Amino acid sequence: MTDTLGLLAVLVALLIGLAVGKAWERYKLRDGRWIDRRKARESPHYILGLNFLVSNQLDLAIEELTKAAGLDVAALEIHLILGNLYREKGQVSKAIQIHQSLLRRSRLTTLEHAHVMLCLGLDFKRGGFVDRAFEAFSEVARLDPENQYALLNLEKLHEEQHQWREAQVLRQRMAEASADSENSRDQAILAFLEN
Repeated sequence: MTDTLGLLAVLVALLIGLAVGKAWERYKLRDGRWIDRRKARESPHYILGLNFLVSNQLDLAIEELTKAAGLDVAALEIHLILGNLYREKGQVSKAIQIHQSLLRRSRLTTLEHAHVMLCLGLDFKRGGFVDRAFEAFSEVARLDPENQYALLNLEKLHEEQHQWREAQVLRQRMAEASADSENSRDQAILAFLEN
């Protein structure tokens, strides 16, 4: 009887945990009130925007995603996508403006901050602001030391500036951070950079 009661208590605790987890997935406490995180993503504008994006219709994608972002101004991922789309269209100043406005949010997690900085670094790189791109990618590498994309972009910037030693150091760092450090491609690149 006690075993059955114990098993029943574990089952009830498991169900309560699942319900709380599901509620946490959907809702987030922001500024003292609960926000439905799926509101913008379930919007027809979001779905249409993604469809236009897949169809390579950037102007229409931007238009629809802007409408979706208006439904939930706190939706970080939609604003990131919008900034990236503006960068792809060549509107670098608009992309920088969007990504810098995201950095002013006080409640970004470290990884969210790193991701926004990565996007900003790509904006700066595309706009030809090499020093600012270096700073942004370095900040990402500081916040997220294993961020291969930031390290790769830093490496490319060093190569473009003919700073071969720094590029080699970054390539070694990427090879060490990678689970597959014996990757022949990395080894071949390191051998080339050492010569």
